[in-house]
Amino acid sequence: MRSLDPVGFVGMLHNGFPISEYLPTTVLLHLLYAREHPPEKRWAACVALSGKPEPEAFDAIVQSLRAPEWELRRFALEAIQRHPRGAEAADHIVAALFDVDDLVRQTACRVCAGMRLEGAHDGILPLLKADNPDVRDMAANALAQLWDESDFDRMFTLYKNDQRRAVRIAAAKTLRKNAGPWTWRRLFNSWSIDREVRHRMWGCELAAKFGRRKDVPLVEPLLDDRNRNVRIAAEESIARLRAA
Repeated sequence: MRSLDPVGFVGMLHNGFPISEYLPTTVLLHLLYAREHPPEKRWAACVALSGKPEPEAFDAIVQSLRAPEWELRRFALEAIQRHPRGAEAADHIVAALFDVDDLVRQTACRVCAGMRLEGAHDGILPLLKADNPDVRDMAANALAQLWDESDFDRMFTLYKNDQRRAVRIAAAKTLRKNAGPWTWRRLFNSWSIDREVRHRMWGCELAAKFGRRKDVPLVEPLLDDRNRNVRIAAEESIARLRAA
C-alpha cells in the first residue's frame, strides 16, 4: 500500500532551511512550479502554501488539484483543507472523489468529511462499492460525518457482507455514531452475536442509550459472554435499563 505523510514533507530541508509557510510566497511558488526540483520539494511547497494569505497561493493550490501527478493532487487536497479559503474550492474537492488514483480518492473522502462538505455525500456513495477495500473503508468513515438517514441500509449491508474485516468495522463505527431510536434494535440483534468483542459491547451501549426496562431480557444473555468486558458492559446496560 502506498502511503505519504504530508506533515513530514513540510519540514524537509532545501539548501539548509525547511520548506514551510515561513518562506516567502514567491519562493514557495517557484518550488511548486519548477519541475526540475525533486517531487518531494514541490509537494512540501504545495502544503506550505496553505499558510499563505496571498490570492496567488490559494490559486496555486487549486490549480494543483488538477496536476498530472497523483502525488501532487493528493498534497493539494491536504493543503486546501488547511487553507482559510478552502471552502471556496468545495467543487474541486468533491471532483477529486472521482479521481483515477485510489489514494487521491481516499484523501478526498477524508477532506470532504473533515470539512463537512454536504455536497460530497452522493459522490462518496459509489466508493462504498470500490474494488479497493481501502477506498471502501475511507468512504464508510467519511459518511459518519456526512450521514443521511437513507444511508442506514447500505451501510448495514456493508457491515454484514464486505469481505474485508477493516471495512466491516468501519461500517459498524459509522452505524454506531448515527444509531437512533428506530435503528438500534436492528444493530443490537446483529452486534449481540457478532464475533467482534467491540460490536457486542456496542450492542450493550445502544440498548442502554435507547432501550427501556422491557428490553432487559435482550441484554441478559450477554451477562454470560465469554469476554469479561462484554459482561461488564451488559451489567452496566441492564442497570441503566432497570433505572429507566
